[in-house]
Amino acid sequence: MRRLLALGVLASLVLFGGILAAGLVASGLGGDPGPANATVTEFEPRVAVNEGDWANETEGEGVQTCTSVGPPPGNYGVTGTLVVERPFESEGPEKAAFQVVVALADGTTVERHNVTLRPGDDVQFRLFDVGQNDGLLAAGTSANLTVRVDHGDATVANATRSVAVHESGELNCDDGAS
Repeated sequence: MRRLLALGVLASLVLFGGILAAGLVASGLGGDPGPANATVTEFEPRVAVNEGDWANETEGEGVQTCTSVGPPPGNYGVTGTLVVERPFESEGPEKAAFQVVVALADGTTVERHNVTLRPGDDVQFRLFDVGQNDGLLAAGTSANLTVRVDHGDATVANATRSVAVHESGELNCDDGAS
């Protein structure tokens, strides 16, 4: 009798476990969580070029101290902020890996970041890049920058900004005489 009771309890547990597992699979809780998504909530780049030539800026004898703000001559600088967010209602795994790429219109990559986000998380990047200006950027014109957020092989978000290109190459020198 005890054996029969034990077999009955065991059969009930197996049957209940099978029904529970089938219900989880049918409701999607046990299946593929789907692709993760993200959004670009802030993208504020700034672009500066230095079209100056510092070769003739320093004159005289002795030591001079010179300061400048911005990229070196013949270069561009990209600065600014970027915020990427994974919405609370995002599908996909609990922790999803994303690659964030910021590029100029000609395809030149300015920055590339890998980040892992949970639903509801966001991350802020401070953009900073200096590169050789091949003539694509000129003061007084505009530049297009794009940000692309990839998850696996899929692009899940992107944004483009057109910003004014500023000249930033003033050199301030102190001749050392005090």
